[in-house]
This record gives sequence, C-alpha cells and structure tokens, in this order.
Amino acid sequence: MHAAGQVAHFALARPATPAKLLLGLNALLDDDIRVLALRPARADFHARFSATGKEYRYFIWNDAVLPPPVRAYRWLVRPPLDLGAMQRAAAKLVGRRDFAAFTANPNRAVDGTVRHLRALHVSRRGREVVLRVRGDGFLYKMVRSLAGFLVRVGVGELPPESARTLLAAQQRTAVVPTAPPQGLFLWRVFY
Repeated sequence: MHAAGQVAHFALARPATPAKLLLGLNALLDDDIRVLALRPARADFHARFSATGKEYRYFIWNDAVLPPPVRAYRWLVRPPLDLGAMQRAAAKLVGRRDFAAFTANPNRAVDGTVRHLRALHVSRRGREVVLRVRGDGFLYKMVRSLAGFLVRVGVGELPPESARTLLAAQQRTAVVPTAPPQGLFLWRVFY
C-alpha cells in the first residue's frame, strides 16, 4: 500500500520552527517517504484514534501492457472491464453493513465486522480505472478485497447482484480475491 494522505503525531522535547523541522525530518527519511506539511495539534490529538473516517483509492490499469513508470502503483487487469456492472455492484455495498466477507483474515481480533461504507465510486479515465472508497473504518485488507470483487464483476465472472449474497453470507470465501497491494493508496484521513 502507498499513502498520499498519511497523518502522524508526535511531541517535541523542545520547540522548533515548522520549516526547520520539515527539512530535518525529510533529511532523515528514506527517499520514498516525504513529510509534506506540519501543523500544531491539540495535546489530546491522536492520528489514529481521533480519525472519523478515511478515503482509500485503488488504481487499476485496464490494458494489455502496463507502462513501467506506473508498475509499482497500478494493478494490471488485461480483460476489458464493464464499468457499469462494477458501478452497480459498488452501489450495493454502500451503507452500514457487515463486511465479514471482505476481510482477508476472519480470525484477526477486531471489534466486529460492521462498517459504514459512505461511498464507493468507480470511474474510468482512459485506461485507468479508479475506485474511491470512503468509510468510517476498514477491516484488514477490506479495500483490496472490494477491488478484487469488483474486478471479478467487471470481467463478467460475477453478476453485480452477488454483492448482496456475499454480504448476507457474512463469511469470506474464494469468491472474493484480494487484489494486489500495488494499486492501493491511503488518500485522506478525516478528523
């Protein structure tokens, strides 16, 4: 997974200007990681526990050949995708639902498998298909599982209506594949 909108918090032992701190942090980080902005936060702020929701985006390259510059950031799906079928299936997944069928590790300890999926948009621009997924929280590999399921619908292996059947079953099966990590981005965290 990649992150365009990751948020972190920390406390400083002594004051520092944001500009100087930004330069110092980026000098210490690996070249693949960059701090883009710094903001003061309340003392009780926690990057994980203060979040009210997240948006993930999953990128699919729908063509015969994946261009090398995007190979680490896109899932190559060669067969043509039926965007309408994917959109119909996505609409059936939106809402407060039990997503047990869309978690890759059903034995992982969590506080239930009900989540509120606020939006699941499927769009195309040229050869790129983008899934925009917003919710109050996500289960382990849930977004990648949603992507894998929607691609199966898009290539005609499953009907859009199978979304309801999977949700009702509340059990993970091989019907829902986990999409590869390359296409997944944490896009934004809401507070």
